[in-house]
Amino acid sequence: MRLGPLGELDIQVTGAFDASAAAQLARCLRDRPRSARVTVDFSGAEALDGAGVAAAAQVLAGIESLRLRGLAWHHLRLLRYCGVCLAPSLARADD
Repeated sequence: MRLGPLGELDIQVTGAFDASAAAQLARCLRDRPRSARVTVDFSGAEALDGAGVAAAAQVLAGIESLRLRGLAWHHLRLLRYCGVCLAPSLARADD
């Protein structure tokens, strides 16, 4: 996790992303400034568990300025289905 000079928060996800990793992501995001632009990069994840992605949706749904990287289209669809609002320019699928 890295907090930039303008208050932007960049999070690199590595290893397996499951419900436990989603809880760790929630802890990282809990104390962020509400105005912070958040980027979560999943490109370093070895495996993305659907339950972990769905659990992350609960946390990510409340972030106004959210950018996601390294997710496949089906993960992006799952996040949208779970209430995460993503503008097309702020989400990049790597299918």
